[in-house]
Amino acid sequence: MANKVAPVPDSSSNYSHVTLDPKVRRRVNGETELQMIHAVKVKKEILDTTVDGQWDIDQSLKKVDSLVLGYTGLYLIPKVLVWFLPIFILLLPFSFITKLYSMTLSAPTDVIKR
Repeated sequence: MANKVAPVPDSSSNYSHVTLDPKVRRRVNGETELQMIHAVKVKKEILDTTVDGQWDIDQSLKKVDSLVLGYTGLYLIPKVLVWFLPIFILLLPFSFITKLYSMTLSAPTDVIKR
């Protein structure tokens, strides 16, 4: 089995490191032959695949964006003010139980003395 996955130089690569044989690489990575052909083409062209596309800023949507931000603030601020205290009170017992449990652990842990 070791001789089947032994690395061999890949001359089609722009990189100097060694990769697997293309058939083995397809089997290991679960890729199709068309995917591999596309990957080799992208490597040769050195395309920046992190960019989705060119986006133009539409200044006419500025009012809509401001409206969405305003309405988000209108419903989010009261929601946080209403639910913060009940959620905090409901989670307090669980936090206390977890703290008590952690104090009973016998495993030595490093503690920073302050």
